[in-house]
Amino acid sequence: MMAIKNTTVAVAFLVALNSASAVADMRPASLWDFITVMHSSLADISVATLKRAPLKFHLISQNEYINFYGADDVAFAAAGRATDIELRLSRDPQEKTLLWISHWQGPCLTLSEIKKHYPTLTITDTPRGHSENEVTSYTTPAGASGEAVTFSFTVKVPYCLSDVIISRGA
Repeated sequence: MMAIKNTTVAVAFLVALNSASAVADMRPASLWDFITVMHSSLADISVATLKRAPLKFHLISQNEYINFYGADDVAFAAAGRATDIELRLSRDPQEKTLLWISHWQGPCLTLSEIKKHYPTLTITDTPRGHSENEVTSYTTPAGASGEAVTFSFTVKVPYCLSDVIISRGA
């Protein structure tokens, strides 16, 4: 009986260690792989289930409605990295509000390149002439859980991807 308990504990420890290692060593091949992983993991995420996310998020601040989290940059095996990663989640377990933001740092990714991976995009934001940091944004149709992926291009560099956003309304 003692040997079974020790074996069970050892197996449980190895599974936990392997899971922690997978999160810590997340190095997707490309931005596209990263978006796919994050999109599916955010489908049912909440403050209570945040520890299951493929990235380790840390609480930055909060107000009565929203928790604001950050995560370390993610470098891709192919090229580039996701930086300035933010996650905003509703503190109310009944609310489904979600906003995940990541800045793209790497080779210029054009709208044509993005459309190879996401062919159905709609313009959802346009610059209003107040700043060169304003964006033109293109958004995918919402998935089954309501999440949509948005690709933004700044006025300053209108032909290269600036930010990737995954969002879900309440």
